[in-house]
Amino acid sequence: MARCSTASRCLRAERPAQFCSIQTGARSIWAARRSVVRHYHTRVLDVIARIEAQYGAAHIEDVLNDRVPWAGELPGLTFHYHGLGFTAHLDGYTVKWDWFDDDMGVFDLWALGQFTQHREAEFGVWARYSVLHAYTRKLEEMGVLATVSLNESYRFTDVG
Repeated sequence: MARCSTASRCLRAERPAQFCSIQTGARSIWAARRSVVRHYHTRVLDVIARIEAQYGAAHIEDVLNDRVPWAGELPGLTFHYHGLGFTAHLDGYTVKWDWFDDDMGVFDLWALGQFTQHREAEFGVWARYSVLHAYTRKLEEMGVLATVSLNESYRFTDVG
């Protein structure tokens, strides 16, 4: 573990450096936030890959067409679909998302909060929803994030 460069702002002094930095300047906030979102998306893609490996499909349309069960258990993974949403518990992480389209570049603020919640040792201050919320708003004001739907879903503006 790398020593946090902003220990006074972290919940503990030791943090993986990529998640800890909420220091001065937009670039630091952007980089730290992007690292958390990338980690979340990696877990989402892992869930999808595990379900596809087991059932040959994973999209909500496959559930509606009875190719994938509404709920299930695989090694290290429990999951259930609900409406257009999906919730999984993967290796100790809570991973949630909605199937608005196939765009995995979008992240939902509430789902990201569920993902980081109770993981201070891993995500530092980003494990606190109030911090996620405040810095999401700040990055949106700065034009780094753009709202993509009415339910607090966002994307980084430098990607398509």
